[in-house]
Amino acid sequence: MQALTEREASVLTAIIHAHTEFAEPVGSRTIARQYLTDLSPATIRNTMMDLEELGLLASPHTSAGREPTVVGYRLYLNSLMEPPRLNTADRRLLDRVLAERERISSRDADTVLMHIARALANVSHLISVAFLPSFDSAVLERIELVPLAENCVLVVLQVRSGPVHTLTLEMTEPVKGNLLAETTSVLNERLSGHTIGEIRRTIGERLSGVSKGDRQVIKVFLREGENIFDLDARTNVILEGRLNIFQQPEFADHERLVKFMRLLDDRPLIQELRRRGSARNVQVSVGSENAIRELSTCSLLTRGYRVGLLSGTLAIVGPMRMPYRRLVAVLEHAGQVVETLMRS
Repeated sequence: MQALTEREASVLTAIIHAHTEFAEPVGSRTIARQYLTDLSPATIRNTMMDLEELGLLASPHTSAGREPTVVGYRLYLNSLMEPPRLNTADRRLLDRVLAERERISSRDADTVLMHIARALANVSHLISVAFLPSFDSAVLERIELVPLAENCVLVVLQVRSGPVHTLTLEMTEPVKGNLLAETTSVLNERLSGHTIGEIRRTIGERLSGVSKGDRQVIKVFLREGENIFDLDARTNVILEGRLNIFQQPEFADHERLVKFMRLLDDRPLIQELRRRGSARNVQVSVGSENAIRELSTCSLLTRGYRVGLLSGTLAIVGPMRMPYRRLVAVLEHAGQVVETLMRS
């Protein structure tokens, strides 16, 4: 695409800001009266037509108003948006919600992230999502096998610098108690010291040829290893601000609202957000840039965080019409807060 002139860039930016504020197609008179007072409505109208030919604006109705397209938003985010800066009001609101940190353990990830998600929802007036840390990069410290019943074994997974995870395995035959210690030793010899992600991907190779221990237990680890070590699947996703979406004009249509609310509980959305959130700087995907079809008229803002070897994701979900500069700054600050609280 050819570079925009200074006037075209100014008009596109003004339309994006006006559309964010008024939630309706923007006309040239509005821009001339409230944003670019040095330009006439006729000049702005001609420039809007040029921007529409470039695919940066669209006319959703027969009216003279225009709305930004996905391409228009992307150009704005990449080239026209001023550097994000957290304003005083947002900082105060975040700090007020997070003031409860003094009453919680700073290493309690669930509580820290619940407060963060609530703060993001309050500040953005949109949907916020917080994932508990991903354990794929965490190192397995030790495995313990504890007999619970004749056919039942408790598996205790100790992650280095992280919480203990437990799960119960049901066996088809009685567990040989005299071999359980040997089985534990074999599993630790083959698996301990490797990351959870490595173990999950290569457990078949790591446990091949094992001749010691309880063969039944070893076979269960071979068969169910991917699930046993899928620690992320057993972590909670914290979602706040569901009621905020009712305030957005884009969701006045009942059918669209229902589809969006269902999407919030849909596993593909969680997987997509987690996948996009690995970077520690804020990432924005707009409309059709999202892999999920139901988000073709929405935007996702994600910011990964890392504490030691553990990592997680914060996200804001809402309509394409949102104050990007402000929310990028808010999400960046929230990510820094999470890393500080969980590290201390």
